[in-house]
Amino acid sequence: MKQPMNEAQQSALARAFALRNEGKTWAEIEKVMASDGFEDSRGKPYTVGNLKATYSKRKGKAPSTEAPAVPNTVDKAHAERRRKRPDTLTRKEVSAMLEALETRLRELIETKVGAARPEPDISAAFPTVEEPPLPPKTGKKFRGSKSDVRVRVDENLGKLFDADVNQRFGGNASRCMDAILWTFYGKPKLSFEQ
Repeated sequence: MKQPMNEAQQSALARAFALRNEGKTWAEIEKVMASDGFEDSRGKPYTVGNLKATYSKRKGKAPSTEAPAVPNTVDKAHAERRRKRPDTLTRKEVSAMLEALETRLRELIETKVGAARPEPDISAAFPTVEEPPLPPKTGKKFRGSKSDVRVRVDENLGKLFDADVNQRFGGNASRCMDAILWTFYGKPKLSFEQ
């Protein structure tokens, strides 16, 4: 069951409806309501959405013909405190500041945690990966033949692979892939060994 409006709510809506009937936009009304200290039944500033919804439900008629067009004494006291302490922030300002702070904290934490993580090492996953024998050189080239393999992998797997290539194979991705595949397939004969 819906609770009846209290005096503060009646006063707030009477003020909002009067402003609307004067030709003010909903955004202008929202600003006036917030600056006057009016709050909805949940203790939050009125929004364009809840003002419009209430206005349309009541078809533009104020909730009470006797409702004053100024905030009640509690709202007046709040407005007076705001006037005396202009450095006081509104709920929206505090909310925006907290959101920005939370975002910045997440960035800092991620940076610090990322820096504290050990370098990824594929050797943990393949502790027995051995390098295959190097083919002998014939002039400027190595003996044997090569095959091109183009693959796409998950970003995190790619990072692990790159880290291992740099750490264990001096940046030679082909040599790293030879070692992984050679170990995985049970160390078969290579093209130059036939």
